[in-house]
Formats: sequence, C-alpha cells, structure tokens
Amino acid sequence: MSERMAWALLEVLAGQIPDVAASERARLEEKAAALLRGRDAARLLRSWLPRRAELVRLSAAPSDLPELRADERFVVSGVSDPRSGMSAAGEAEGYVMRADLPSLTRDFLLSSAGHPNVWLHVSDRRLPAEVPPALIAADLADHDGPREDARVLDLLLGGRRRDPGGYERGPDGCLDWPVGGL
Repeated sequence: MSERMAWALLEVLAGQIPDVAASERARLEEKAAALLRGRDAARLLRSWLPRRAELVRLSAAPSDLPELRADERFVVSGVSDPRSGMSAAGEAEGYVMRADLPSLTRDFLLSSAGHPNVWLHVSDRRLPAEVPPALIAADLADHDGPREDARVLDLLLGGRRRDPGGYERGPDGCLDWPVGGL
C-alpha cells in the first residue's frame, strides 16, 4: 500500500473520510472491516502500512529519553504512548518530521551504534500532539511481538471486546453492536 493510501486507511480507522476516490474509499473500508474482525489484525497492519513513514532505529542515553519524549519535534506514539498499555520506560517511540530529524539527532546525540532504544517514524506529514489509536496500533504491530500484537485489536476497537456471537462488549461488559457497525 502506498504512503498516501496507508494514511487514508488510518483516517478511515479514525472515523474520518479520506480525500480519495469513492472506489478507493470502498476498498479501504473493506480493509478496515477486515482489521476489526480481528483475524491477524497485527499481521495485516504490518503488511499494509510499512510505507506510512520511514522507520529509523537509533540509540540514546537512557537519561535523555524523558526529555526526548517531551520535545516538541517528537510526537509520542507506539510503546511510548500511555494508551498503548505497554511499559517501555527504557524506550522512546514516536513521529518526527523529516526536516526535524537532523536537529533532533544532533540535540539528543542519537546514534546508530549500540542497542536501539529509540524508534523514530520519519514522515513529511505533520501529526497532532495526540495521535489516533489506529496509528498507535500500527506502530505496535511493527514490533512484531506477542505483547504488542495483543494490544493492536484492543486499540482498533477502542477498548471494546468482541463476543463470540459477533457483537462487541463495551467497557462495562454489556453487548453493544455487531462488529463493523450496524
């Protein structure tokens, strides 16, 4: 999936209407429905969205990570976003504008040497200070680990759980609506 279509799928997952042709939007809505059915959601995100941003893995001094996560050029996502449910104090993951990458790398002495503890998703797209849950899910899927994969569907469903009958259970445990909407 191209970068443009990857971001359009993320918009569909966030409940927005992307600026794409009607036929493209229909295909994106089918993909979104497939993700919400829960079969291999993490694997599907990994295969569909790798082009949303260039992933750069670097290392930083552990003592610099809190300041890096608070830097205005760095938009927290993935394991660093509290909504991910991950405990990753020794890592920093987020988005940075391509134009800001050199200065961020210089200011925090980020290096390609050593064990990577910084995951930078480099993009030309300016993101809001709080990214949508679907983007956090995509970032977690990139980790390709069992803990992260387990959180992907929860983030996509917005905290709702699926019932074997095809209905979702809200945070209160009550059945709400069929998966994929009415």
